Amino acid sequence: MPDVRIVGSAYPTLEITLDAREEVVVDPGRIGWYQPGVRLHTGTGPRRHGGLLAAVARRVGGGRFLVTTVRGPGLVALAAAVPGHIVPLTLEAHEAMLVHQHAVLAYESTVRVSVGFQHRFRAGLWGGDGFVLQRIEGPGTAWLAFGGDPVEYRLQPDESLNVHPGFVAAFDARMTFSLAPVASVSTILFGETGLYMAHLKGPGRVVVQSWSVAQLAGVLSPFVQPRPSQ
Repeated sequence: MPDVRIVGSAYPTLEITLDAREEVVVDPGRIGWYQPGVRLHTGTGPRRHGGLLAAVARRVGGGRFLVTTVRGPGLVALAAAVPGHIVPLTLEAHEAMLVHQHAVLAYESTVRVSVGFQHRFRAGLWGGDGFVLQRIEGPGTAWLAFGGDPVEYRLQPDESLNVHPGFVAAFDARMTFSLAPVASVSTILFGETGLYMAHLKGPGRVVVQSWSVAQLAGVLSPFVQPRPSQ
């Protein structure tokens, strides 16, 4: 496993130091800097994972069609897209989690990333982006970027949790999951929670995030004025 360091607080950076035999797969849009000895190759990803078909599945799942394989020796630094925390997640063989579509920052080449779940809400909800999850499967380690502060819950078989889709960060793929309409008409109209909540039922691990891109967009939208036509 490469040497990893997470630097910073509100806007963290992931530093990965590789030797000549090590490699990781990264989101090409998050590379900030790297040492001259580092080699980069952008393509559809490791061949052992299916090449083109795997790239299509990854894109459908909200990730990048093309990814960058980084090989050592040397250091590469990746910057998170949103303020929050970078969290390492180590998975055993055949162990899988579903994560929100912008979470995956980097992962070892043994980890598989593919489509997990998607639901296209009507335009305007959640930034018009819908609710999209990626599936990551071990063995290996992935580094995930969560908005704000991540909060983890361990649900027992008789426990469940309703989560606003924008705050779903990650959960065990073996958990029972569904999107349930908000039952109260008054809450839909005046509660600003949206039409759906993600219903997660144990047993399993759930990670929620305290900040989302859709939340920021909603706060800023009254202050964003359209440019006047020429």
